[in-house]
Amino acid sequence: MFRFALLLLALALLDSSRAFAPLAFAPRSRASLVAKADPKPTQLYAKAKFKNFEEMLTAFEEPILVDFYATWCGPCQLMSKELSAVGSELTGKVKVAKVDTDKYPNLGEKYEIEGLPTCILFKGGKPVHKIVGMLPADQIKESIAPYI
Repeated sequence: MFRFALLLLALALLDSSRAFAPLAFAPRSRASLVAKADPKPTQLYAKAKFKNFEEMLTAFEEPILVDFYATWCGPCQLMSKELSAVGSELTGKVKVAKVDTDKYPNLGEKYEIEGLPTCILFKGGKPVHKIVGMLPADQIKESIAPYI
């Protein structure tokens, strides 16, 4: 865990100004669920706000695939494109959410996030499957298929 924190700190210091665009997260006081809203390329996702992370996990019948990322993480930015494809293709079967581990380090610790990107599939509010590292959309769908 100590090495992971040092790596996060070093990478954050190298490039703390890079913006993260494709999927967003709500203000610090609320959790955000990214759900498909409109198939137009300019507006693929909409935010839904919740009081806390646990409320978000139990708000839907569908499993929720949560991407733990950081804005400075290159592979996380690539993974966001793959998660967009997964969310579009599995509409009605799975929801996709993102958590910025720099803004919410307590969630990273709670779910033992040791490398980025990491995706955790939650079903009924409980983690059922973890994906560590960047994967293409087809492999993500194959990996989570037994749980949805």
